[in-house]
Amino acid sequence: LSKPITRLLGDTRNMGVFVDNELPWSAANSVQNHLFMLPLSVLNSPVTQPAKKRLISNLTMEYRTISKLNSAWQTNFASWSALLNGRSFNPATIPTKMAKDLSTFSGQFATLYFSTVRAKLGALHYNGLYLGCRFLYYTPEVLAAAARYADVVSFNCYDVTPSYLHGDLKALSRPVMISEVGFGAS
Repeated sequence: LSKPITRLLGDTRNMGVFVDNELPWSAANSVQNHLFMLPLSVLNSPVTQPAKKRLISNLTMEYRTISKLNSAWQTNFASWSALLNGRSFNPATIPTKMAKDLSTFSGQFATLYFSTVRAKLGALHYNGLYLGCRFLYYTPEVLAAAARYADVVSFNCYDVTPSYLHGDLKALSRPVMISEVGFGAS
């Protein structure tokens, strides 16, 4: 991030920067458990993944025992270690308490991501706009974090009539930019 931003300092033709593009915060609505793709991917990552360690730590503090987690999540993990070492957790349905926990983690993850980018841009004395990460798929928690830290919340949109965006865009407390538009010739 340092070199590209340093080149832009003082460039009066530069309005702002995107940092990242179409990150896997979520998936298409047609994908099972699409709103939980980020935390489920984290749970299925290697044991050395810092995000996985953080999520398991959060759950351990919340539930204290694996049996309490199993009861709330309607799962049957043998131990915290089994959850930590697991690489194939893909529930058919997401019970209410699991949904709350996974959504909370998505919000925490997104808050750390967007606040870190904002802080780094500030540390580099970048005075242009932070245009976010160009969303394709997202969750409410992720949009809220983006709106707290980005100057503009940016979207890529590939539908002829993107009406699914209307409510989400109107609810944001930041300007919105649809930065890439496309639709098939058919």
